[in-house]
Amino acid sequence: KRFKQGVQSSMTNERIKTLEKIGFAWDSNAEVWQNRFKQLVEYKVLFGDCAVPSSYTLNPQLAIW
Repeated sequence: KRFKQGVQSSMTNERIKTLEKIGFAWDSNAEVWQNRFKQLVEYKVLFGDCAVPSSYTLNPQLAIW
């Protein structure tokens, strides 16, 4: 964040590229959302809807998402 704002930082373009090569998530909230969405799509394939019950023990976090 500081690097993007032009504030002195230990982050360099080379370090950014290195992190991106290993799939580093710069926006962890977006990453979590994407993962939950994928899980919901998989749920829908299995059950035909997106109404994940609160008692869904295979993925309790999906039920409260």
